[in-house]
Amino acid sequence: MAARFPAHGYNLVAGQAISVFGDYAARTALVLFVLDRTGSAFGVGIMMMINSLPAIIGLSAGYLTARHPIKRLLVVYCSLSAFLSLAMITFTGDLVSLPAIYLVYFMLALMSSLFVPTRLAFVAEVIPKEALKTFNSLDQTLEAVVMSLGIVTAGYLYTFLGVEFVFVVNAVSFLALALAIGTVRAAGVQDVKGPGAAARGRQEGLARTFRLALANPQLLFLTLGVGASGLAVGVVTTMFVIFVRKELGGTNIDFSQVSSVRALVSSLVGFGFVLSLFRISERTMIISGYLAMGCSIAAMALCRSLGLVFLWNVFIGAANVLYYIGTRTLLQKSGDPESRTNLFALQAAVMRLCLVAGAGLSGLLADVLGLRASWELMFAAAIFGVVGSWGALALPRGETPASGAGATRTAA
Repeated sequence: MAARFPAHGYNLVAGQAISVFGDYAARTALVLFVLDRTGSAFGVGIMMMINSLPAIIGLSAGYLTARHPIKRLLVVYCSLSAFLSLAMITFTGDLVSLPAIYLVYFMLALMSSLFVPTRLAFVAEVIPKEALKTFNSLDQTLEAVVMSLGIVTAGYLYTFLGVEFVFVVNAVSFLALALAIGTVRAAGVQDVKGPGAAARGRQEGLARTFRLALANPQLLFLTLGVGASGLAVGVVTTMFVIFVRKELGGTNIDFSQVSSVRALVSSLVGFGFVLSLFRISERTMIISGYLAMGCSIAAMALCRSLGLVFLWNVFIGAANVLYYIGTRTLLQKSGDPESRTNLFALQAAVMRLCLVAGAGLSGLLADVLGLRASWELMFAAAIFGVVGSWGALALPRGETPASGAGATRTAA
């Protein structure tokens, strides 16, 4: 495996894993904190909405990477996120200010909206194309492991040490990620902006990215189709904690442990791809992942015991890693390389906006109309099924990715 991608790939994977641990610990603790303070499903939904609102601003990620060194931007995003995590502590003590918490959380989400597409495009530039699936599998495997640890740890840390301690951990994890990115010294990755970068930014703008996606059924699915699945993600993210806590009578620790099972299974499946135990195409991974996700969530929604919920989260975790690795790898191979950042940003924007709609609507229906969380989870399952069916129609058979004009470029 060591020969599959260069040594600096391990820096990117390790730094991301540390950051994901802090990020998911902080997210889980903050959701529990808000639920305890408000007692409202809509209050949790607001957190999900705030996390997604900066998606529109995230569309400027491609504009920024065309004008500034991409590695420097990533370090700046991480450093600002660390500062904001420490600032969150100010508003979660004795004088709790939910509006201030929402504002800081919005700023953290803004940094994430800029960071995620920039990092994915950065990976596509510094990792050889033939090693992308291996890299993404290792990346996702470690992410899932530390995600599981972060979620489980958050339940205990929040219960016994408080939400403030969790955000200190989150700040440290962001600084570790900034350090890991700063150590990348790959050929072609410049420390200064390349000549003509501003002109490229104007040429490769969002309008051109939209045209590229609309003209290609595969790119249309990988951006707008995959992004639309955010509607289901918003429903599940908001209602799963309600389902476990209120319908099944679980505790905060039960919620974190059930969530960790999903992440742990994702890590095991991802590690299988790292070791090349599974040899299936990205197309098959995407279609089977979405369809299996829909079926598993529907089955879980019918459960009335935590034991069965644990069982179905095993299948949910496996399905999640399939479509995640498949979509990310295929999009990194697809389209005009100059447009990759914009394509990732477009996908993230659509997903986050749909997530806002799903989170807000599901919380509102639960609070106002008294709709059960299990019924809302069934709706989310149907959406995953529709997306999987779309993928079966849109994605061509075989491993050949969609491509635009100008298929190759030196990393900048």
